Amino acid sequence: MVKGNSFDQPFDGSEFTTYSSFLTSQAQFDQFKSTGTQWWIICSAMPAFNSRISGNQNNQNVGVGIENPLYNLDVKGTFRVGYSGYLTYNGAADLLFNYPLRGSGGRAMVHDDGNVLALNYGNDFTGGTRLGTSLLVKGNNALLQGKFEAKEIKVTLTPTADFVFDENYGLPKLEDVEKHIKEKKHLPEIASAKEMEKEGVNVGEFQIKLLQKIEELTLYTIEQNKQLKKLQENNDKLIKEVYELKSNRK
Repeated sequence: MVKGNSFDQPFDGSEFTTYSSFLTSQAQFDQFKSTGTQWWIICSAMPAFNSRISGNQNNQNVGVGIENPLYNLDVKGTFRVGYSGYLTYNGAADLLFNYPLRGSGGRAMVHDDGNVLALNYGNDFTGGTRLGTSLLVKGNNALLQGKFEAKEIKVTLTPTADFVFDENYGLPKLEDVEKHIKEKKHLPEIASAKEMEKEGVNVGEFQIKLLQKIEELTLYTIEQNKQLKKLQENNDKLIKEVYELKSNRK
């Protein structure tokens, strides 16, 4: 332990007594604490290292590589916590977590460039948020490998499918829809199963397309209901006419 009086004087390669003194016992340390001296410092006797640990007795802060620590632990430069598994600041605005028994898959990184949080990352800095995978598809902000569960998901996307109810909307003829289904084996404007498996599904756009088909189906149903009512009226009229004819024959 070294009691420091001047931290600006460089080590002259010989001894410390001109500006500091060694504390070699607990008693000396206790005496040093009671003198009111504000600072203590531990530094290397090797000039090449130029490293130190400093502290402020008044505010109880400890600094590594810094003379005036402002926090409980104030580190200037990179740091590492742990031996095998570790928490590291690498000096490049990245905070790294590692558990070596998990291999390259047991790491997490908080990366400053683009506000990246990467779990199970593979030393790549492609940006975005990655969970359970080391790759991020270009153009995506987040990628999740595996299942996802949530109580509520809100997707904001416009426009919606209410355009189907516009008077000028061209409702497809059922004959054309039938022909498309027979040829393509899927609904018009809806991707095939193979395409979905290959390219994935945009949840927002897919929900709007499904809503569009539901609204089209509603219009079909309304039109069929009108036709059924008309057929029922015609049928009732025919039944009445037949009944009257039978009555007149008698």
